[in-house]
Amino acid sequence: MVADAASRGVGRAPAASLVVVAAAFALLGVLWGTWAATLANIQDSFSLSNTALGWLLAIGVSVAAGAGTAVTHVARHARPLHLVAATMAAWSVLLLPLGATTSVWPFALVFSAMQIAAGCMDAAMNAAATRHFHDQPGGLVRFHAIFNVGAVLGALGSGLALHAAIGWRWCYPAIGLLGLGSTLWWWFTAREAADPMVDPRVHLSVPSPTAEVGPALREAPRQPLLATLRHDRLIGLLIVFGLSQLVDGGVFTWGVLYLRNELMVGALVGAGAYALGHVVSALSRGLGGPILENLAPLSVVAIGSTTTALSLIVEASTSVVAIAGLALAVAAGGVALSWPLLMADVGQRSSAPTAAVGAFTASGYLGWVAGAPIVGALADHTSLGVGLVALGVISLGVGASCMGVARRRLNGTSR
Repeated sequence: MVADAASRGVGRAPAASLVVVAAAFALLGVLWGTWAATLANIQDSFSLSNTALGWLLAIGVSVAAGAGTAVTHVARHARPLHLVAATMAAWSVLLLPLGATTSVWPFALVFSAMQIAAGCMDAAMNAAATRHFHDQPGGLVRFHAIFNVGAVLGALGSGLALHAAIGWRWCYPAIGLLGLGSTLWWWFTAREAADPMVDPRVHLSVPSPTAEVGPALREAPRQPLLATLRHDRLIGLLIVFGLSQLVDGGVFTWGVLYLRNELMVGALVGAGAYALGHVVSALSRGLGGPILENLAPLSVVAIGSTTTALSLIVEASTSVVAIAGLALAVAAGGVALSWPLLMADVGQRSSAPTAAVGAFTASGYLGWVAGAPIVGALADHTSLGVGLVALGVISLGVGASCMGVARRRLNGTSR
């Protein structure tokens, strides 16, 4: 999920005014952390099957992706900080009635509307962050770790609320109030800070559903996209990328739900396992950057995917809650860098990075969206454990494919 500058000299807003962007990253993380922790409770409240839950996620994320795409065009010629504040205000307002819905259809409609606003905020906050860090890619990666911190806080906060019998319905309005408060604070205290128009040469791409960051975009395509991908030998990797995001989405949704529904752990334990996974993700982004710069991206993805696969299989195979929770956390850490590293590889290998990254982003969304109903249906017909094993097998395939490509490149048989 990224917007990046294709040129030098793009104006930069004062650090104080960037607080609204940091708040957007953190609160979007809080939303997904809360969603993971309260998912089982929402499922019980509306008697949702795993299949129905998967379709609810798929539709919401698909519509949000479309909304984010539209906002990327607006963001090319808008004041980024003002756009972040406006989209965050709309998103916050839509969160307020989410907990008040008493039947599944009103909930689904409000949830989808909230997701549309979230997709808009997602694109706007990435445009603003990337304009600020256009010449500091390492700083941008670290800035994205704010999302993981928010996810940890959201999971633990909502887990504590559920443990105290407060109920999931109060969690979402609370996030909305935080969002409105952050917007109003920025409006009255930092709005007057410089917020210049975006350079029209800035290139934006569709945001990822998991708050990842991609490479710099520097070129526009000069031939049909399919021909470009075939020339650069990236079509196979395009499919692998979609499968990696299917696993990525499945880890945080079905991995947590497995702990709650199959192992019957409490809300606080399930939220803690999810939070630990995001702690690992944040550390891998914040501390692993300098180390990963000296390694081949696909080799690291292969190791991470294999680790994720084995961890998911362990989680699905044990009845010991501590082992299952730790396995989920390790699986989360394994998938944390799959999006940025695969995107980085594409940026290095493609002769038309702008078009290639757009194609890979679409493939990632397709995998992330398709995985929710597929795994949900599999879980309904068998069990959530079988669904996790299926995700593990797919992750093993992703790891083997990436390692195979890396070896062929090392031997000089592939670009």
